Amino acid sequence: MMMRPQPVAIVGIGYSEFARSLEADGHELAIAACDEAIRDAGLTPNDVDGVATYLGAYEHAELSQVIPGVGLNEERLKLREDLMALAPAAMTSIHTAVEAIRSGQCQTVLTYKANKWKRGVPPGAANNAPLVGGIQQFTVPYGHSMTAQWLALWAQRHFYEYGTTCEHLGKLVVNTRKHAGLNPRATLRTPLTLDDYYRSPWISEPFRKLDCDFPIDGAGALVITTLERARDLKQQPIYILGCARRDGTMEEWEMWPDLTTMASKEVSDHVWAESGLSPQDVDVAELYDGFSFLGLCWLEDAGFCKKGEGGPFIASGAIELGGSLPTNTHGGNLSEGRSHGVGAILEAVQQLRGACGARQVHDAKIAFAANGGGPIAGAMVLAKDLP
Repeated sequence: MMMRPQPVAIVGIGYSEFARSLEADGHELAIAACDEAIRDAGLTPNDVDGVATYLGAYEHAELSQVIPGVGLNEERLKLREDLMALAPAAMTSIHTAVEAIRSGQCQTVLTYKANKWKRGVPPGAANNAPLVGGIQQFTVPYGHSMTAQWLALWAQRHFYEYGTTCEHLGKLVVNTRKHAGLNPRATLRTPLTLDDYYRSPWISEPFRKLDCDFPIDGAGALVITTLERARDLKQQPIYILGCARRDGTMEEWEMWPDLTTMASKEVSDHVWAESGLSPQDVDVAELYDGFSFLGLCWLEDAGFCKKGEGGPFIASGAIELGGSLPTNTHGGNLSEGRSHGVGAILEAVQQLRGACGARQVHDAKIAFAANGGGPIAGAMVLAKDLP
């Protein structure tokens, strides 16, 4: 039996503005979110002794500029991490923060995820593109170069093995947009029908355009601390009972041995064991849906339904507000926008605080948040109260 580690607490959260395109650069967005998270916790920058972020395919918000921008005391920082890897994005730095606090390295860690997407291709950029190497030298020259194409293979296999259909994916997309209509922060809020979904153009079969998320500019931040420190702070603590991640490699994206499995199963099993809870205990789920199919896979791999039954589970209405497992109540990446997981995590905290207004899940006490797909996964179990 796994020994259960000490829970830690989320005591502050912050958002910048979210939109398809903002004038602010990535550092300004990150600083805005971090400032709000520290204020939300009732702390000052001098109280923070660790900071972590995950970089990505956007205009970076590096620590070298965010630390002074927020006013953190560099002499107090025992953790400084800005990671660039094939890892579960926002969940990566949160996992780092949790482990730093559990180990005693830090007491209070600020984590953030910022997105500022580069738009357009500068003149001559194509001529300067590097030659691909490694496993991709055998795929990219033949047009197999995008995540949508890689995951389409997983989806086609799922369709073949379990009878999953485009209608199942479409119902997830429509439901997610319905939830987004209740979220003022969501980028896309106009209701969708299944007919709208079917009219959406193909990207890589079985994915249509509406099965794919879209880039936004924005940032989110969290302040995480010890149980002892949390008791004295402004906000009701939200407890992290279990947290795990699995990083991946490009070779695994291209050469995963079994397309009926993903890393999400391994990570989910770990957080259930660590938390001492089960899928049946969860009141609300905020799942990564960079592609609609990933939302379905998380439902299965986290144990909310049996393997192969994600489609019927979605069609039953279980994931709707008022269903047995309200899912992606903020609109997910598919409608709030591609925040690389931080939007889902912040929504989980808001749900447990009871602060989601019209989209609030009644009496939500346990939340499951997840990020990633394919060989990459991160997940955590959050609780309003200590067990």
